[in-house]
Amino acid sequence: MAFNPGAMIGQYRIEAQLGHGGMATIYKAHHARLARSVAIKVLHPAFTQDRNFLARFQREAQIVAGLEHRHIVPIYDFDEIDGQPYLVLKYIEGETLKAIIERGALPLNEILRIMTPIADALDYAHGQGVLHRDIKPSNILIERDGTPYLTDFGLARMAHIGDSTLSTDVLLGTPNYISPEQALGRKDIDARADVYALGVVLYELVTGRVPFSADTPYAVIHDHIYSELPKPSAINPQIPPAVEAVLVKALAKAPEDRYESAGALVAAFRAAITTSGLDQRQPLVTAASPPAAHPQLLQADQPTTPAPVPRPRPAAPQPPEKPKRHREVEAAWDLNFENIGRTLGDLGSQIRDVVEDGIDRLEGKDLDLAPPDDYGAARRRAERSVKNRSEFLGHFASFVAVNLFLWVLYLILLAPGGGFPWPFFVTFGWGAGLAAHAIETYAQTGARGIERTRRIHEGLRARYGDGWWETVGRAELRRARKEIDKPYNDRVELGQHIVVYVMINLMLWLLFLSSGPIIALDEPGVMEILRFPWPVFVTFGWGIGLAIDVAEKLSSRRNERAIEREMEAERRRLYGEKPKRDRYYDDDDAYYSSDDQLDVRLTGDGELTNSMIDEIERQQRPKRR
Repeated sequence: MAFNPGAMIGQYRIEAQLGHGGMATIYKAHHARLARSVAIKVLHPAFTQDRNFLARFQREAQIVAGLEHRHIVPIYDFDEIDGQPYLVLKYIEGETLKAIIERGALPLNEILRIMTPIADALDYAHGQGVLHRDIKPSNILIERDGTPYLTDFGLARMAHIGDSTLSTDVLLGTPNYISPEQALGRKDIDARADVYALGVVLYELVTGRVPFSADTPYAVIHDHIYSELPKPSAINPQIPPAVEAVLVKALAKAPEDRYESAGALVAAFRAAITTSGLDQRQPLVTAASPPAAHPQLLQADQPTTPAPVPRPRPAAPQPPEKPKRHREVEAAWDLNFENIGRTLGDLGSQIRDVVEDGIDRLEGKDLDLAPPDDYGAARRRAERSVKNRSEFLGHFASFVAVNLFLWVLYLILLAPGGGFPWPFFVTFGWGAGLAAHAIETYAQTGARGIERTRRIHEGLRARYGDGWWETVGRAELRRARKEIDKPYNDRVELGQHIVVYVMINLMLWLLFLSSGPIIALDEPGVMEILRFPWPVFVTFGWGIGLAIDVAEKLSSRRNERAIEREMEAERRRLYGEKPKRDRYYDDDDAYYSSDDQLDVRLTGDGELTNSMIDEIERQQRPKRR
C-alpha cells in the first residue's frame, strides 16, 4: 500500500510523512472521530519476511502498550495493513534531543530538567520488566512546552529479524550508545544496559561528544567492549572530578560496576554538580569552545599551592558594596563577552567551511555531493572526466616533444665527444610526475570515476538515509565523503608513490653508471672507493618508507575484518555460539555469507541501512515465487 497524504489506515487518515529511516517510516495522521492527531510508525516490509514476526510483533506491542507513564510516548493502537505492521502513537509536536544539542550545549539545569523525568520513565519501565535497548538522543522527544518523552520502547526488539533473513546474532541498539554486553550479543542483559546507554547520552551532553566514534559501526562496538573510556576531563578540563566520577561509573564495562538504576545515575549527577559548586545556569563548555566565565569551576580546578605569607599591614578600608544594578550590568557585560567569544568561534568554523567548499568547487569535488539523480551534476562530472583525460594527453604530448628535442640536441652536439647524457634528468624527473598524473587520471575517469561516485552516494545514503543532500549540511557531508573516499585515495597515493620511487631510482642508478670517477688516481684501491654505489642509500632508505606505506595502506583495509573476527571469536569463547560459515569479500570490503545470511549494516543513528534492506528484499524475491 502507498502511504500517501489522504490515504486511510484503518480510522486514521495520513496527512504527511514526518521521517524515514532504515527501520520504519513515520507519518502524521488524523483520527476524525476522536478529533486528534497521531503518529503512525510503519515498519519496513523487510521485517515481515519472518513467518513468526507478526506474532512476536503483537506480543511485544502489547507489552509496550501496557506502559503508562507521563514521560513515555503511549501506544494507542497496533495492527497491520497488507502485511505491514504499524504502531499508532501519541503525536508529539516538538523535536528530538538530538536536534536540540546539535544547535549547542545545554545549561546544566536544563540537562537535569530533561534527564530526571527520562530516568524516572526508564526506571518505571524496568519495574514492569521492559527494557528499552536503544536509548539515544533521537529517541528522546521534547514537546513544545518543554515536556520530555521517551519513545521507541521495545521497537528494536520488535524489529528483530528471524533466521530467514539475518543471522541470529543481530545486535539490537545503536553503535554509539550500545552497552558492552549488547555488543557481545549476550541474551541475559538487564536494566543496567539501559543505564549504560543513558550514561552515554549524559556523557555527550556534558562533553559535547560521544565517548567512542569511528569510521565504521563495528569499530565503535569494538571500542565499547575493549577500549578504555576517554576521561571527560581530557576532553573538557573544566569538568570537576565529582562529575567525571559519575560518568566513569555509569560507563563501566561490567554491569555490576554501574549504577543500579537510571534514577540513581541522575541523582548522583545532580549531587556531583551541587558539591562541585557549578553554575547550573551555564553549560559545561566543550574543549573546542572558548572557556566561559564560571568562577566556581575555575576555583575548583585551581591547584592548592600554599601562598606566601605577606607582612602585616594596616587594614585598608573596604570599598562600599556595588549597587545591585551595577552588579547586573557587569554580569551582562561578562555574558556578552562570552557570547562574542562563541560567535567568533562559530565565525571561524563558517569561514573554514566556506574555504573548504570553495576548494571543492575548484577541484570539482562538489559534484560528488549533488543528488544522484541530478542530470546537470552528472553531465558536469562527465565533462570533468573528459577534461582530465585531455589535460593528461596534453601533458604527455609536451613530455614527448621536450624530451625528443633535448635528446636530439644531445646526440648532435655532445654525443660524438662522449659528453655526459644530461637529458635523462628531465626524462626521469619529469617522467615520475607524468606517471603519477597517469595513475590519477586513470582512477578519476571513465568507469572508475563513475564507480567512485556511486560508492560515495551509497555511503552517504547508508549513513544518512534517502534525501541526504537535503537533510545534512555540506560541512558534515564533506567530512563523511572524506571517510568514505579514503580507501580510494589510499590506492591512488600508493600507486603514485610506487611509480615515483621506481623512476627516481632509475635516474640515480643511470647517473651512477654513466658517470666517471670524480678523481682519477693511479693508487690501488682509490678508484674503487670513489666508485662506491651511493644510490643504494636512496634505494634502501626510501624503500623502507615505501614498504611501511604499503603495509599501512593494506592493513587499514583489513582492520574492520579483523575487528569483526575478533568479536566473533569472543562471542564463541564466552557464550559458545557457533562460528559463521565462510564469507566472501567484494571490492568494497563488504562481505556476504555462503549460507545467504547477512551481517547487520547500520546507519550512524543505529538503523538498518537502505542498501541492507534492498539486499534483504532482493534475497526474498526468489522465495516469494
